[in-house]
Amino acid sequence: MSRNSLPDLIGFVPSLEALPLFGEAELPFQPRAYSSYGSIARDLLTGALGAGILPWEIFISDLLMLPLQQGHWTVPAFLHPCPAELVLGPRADGLAAVGAKVAKLPSRLTVGVESLNSLAQMQVREWLDGLPGGATIGLTFKMLPMELMGRALGNEAVDVIIAPAPWGLDADVRHLGKVKRGFSPGRYVRDLVMVQSRAGAIPSGQLRQIAGHLANARQSFRNPAAVAAAASRMARSGRPAIQLPLWEQAIREYESFFSTPDECIPDGPRLIRAMENLAACRALPSSIVSTRETAESLLP
Repeated sequence: MSRNSLPDLIGFVPSLEALPLFGEAELPFQPRAYSSYGSIARDLLTGALGAGILPWEIFISDLLMLPLQQGHWTVPAFLHPCPAELVLGPRADGLAAVGAKVAKLPSRLTVGVESLNSLAQMQVREWLDGLPGGATIGLTFKMLPMELMGRALGNEAVDVIIAPAPWGLDADVRHLGKVKRGFSPGRYVRDLVMVQSRAGAIPSGQLRQIAGHLANARQSFRNPAAVAAAASRMARSGRPAIQLPLWEQAIREYESFFSTPDECIPDGPRLIRAMENLAACRALPSSIVSTRETAESLLP
């Protein structure tokens, strides 16, 4: 099949988690950039993509739980998810300090997220609940593509955004909001998976090899020249694009992301644990049961 034919395409959202995909000059498939995980899920459903990189909970909610989809998808690899960045606009800025006491708390905040099925909603809720009076603040969620999140924050259409690095840094350096340093998703840290249909054109063995490729590439990013080369290759895969200085800043700030290998080829127990983690977070749809049968249906 032609290198440029649609089933050879793999969809990704430009972020630290995808940058290592471009650590080598030649890939056995063609990467395509997307502005949202939801768009990747839709193109996987139509067959316009051969594979995609998605947060686990979005794969479950946007693909696996749909009618007639169980048994249709495989998960060749779990990848290393990049840090989640929380960015505060003017109405939420007073909540930035740890243990902050604010004279007048907002009654409600609007949060920009990349998917309404994302664990990002729970990450923000848990963060607020840990602040004095934060549990009283209501939340409204607005789904936005990555490149519009910062703009919405700057226009005060949303008060908070949460997105994969370095989109938060992007909003910060453009003075659209302030990154909450030290933010952690806590127990709502997400898994990241590579998925494709069982009838996908990209061989599953080839996809599983990517896990090792990404781990090696992350190590190479200690060399600034390797970062520049990977960023240039990613930019040729479509929009939204991120400028090189932002990649360099993100790599400095999240050094542990590049030193701690976390890629794995899943087996049945690993998939069951991932589903049980979503169930514990109340994010596993009721139509999905975390059984060995369900897990084995996702193995290549």
